[in-house]
Amino acid sequence: VLGSLPEPPALQPDQFERQHQEGAIIVDCRQAEAFSTHIPGALNVGLGSSFATWAGTVIPADSAVLLVLDKPEDLWEACWQLLRIGYAMPAGWLAGGMFAWRTAAKPLQMMPQWSVRDLQQHLQKGSDLEILDVRQPGEWAAGHIQDARFVTGSELPSHFQEIRKNRQVAVICGSGYRSSVAASFLQHHGYRNIVNVLGGMSAWKAAKFPIYKD
Repeated sequence: VLGSLPEPPALQPDQFERQHQEGAIIVDCRQAEAFSTHIPGALNVGLGSSFATWAGTVIPADSAVLLVLDKPEDLWEACWQLLRIGYAMPAGWLAGGMFAWRTAAKPLQMMPQWSVRDLQQHLQKGSDLEILDVRQPGEWAAGHIQDARFVTGSELPSHFQEIRKNRQVAVICGSGYRSSVAASFLQHHGYRNIVNVLGGMSAWKAAKFPIYKD
């Protein structure tokens, strides 16, 4: 029984930044395309039907959470989904969103977004690129990109240190949602050469690029 809950405060960029520096985790609730420019260290968990699952996967237990929203009306949906998987109410949300953050001259981080055609071109060049497939075992067994590394999204928090930091890593899933969560998680942990593949394996198959099965 939660009773009456106070609304998390809208924080101006300076306040938001201060709380982040004090240890609060930033959860960016926008979709992958919007996350291409974000606050350094933010985790990208797009608001939607899968939000609770992936928020619970990548947000450490007992964390103070700060939200970046696409629009203010999304606040309570994010709050309720966090509450129902055991997190406390968010410590606040960014007033004015990323527009306010950018215009306050706050630091920004980029997440390159590749199409599957971009990925194919890099593979054809023979670059030192690692593909990280974060889908489920059944999806992997149905077909994957040759030489991809397979780590499910749910297993990534306990296996990410197996991934080398000195290589470029292109993260792929079924459509680009889970891969954006995983890519942001790797950036959060200090990986600097990370790319998210939009469209995922659905787009890869639609483009009729090679599929391999174990």
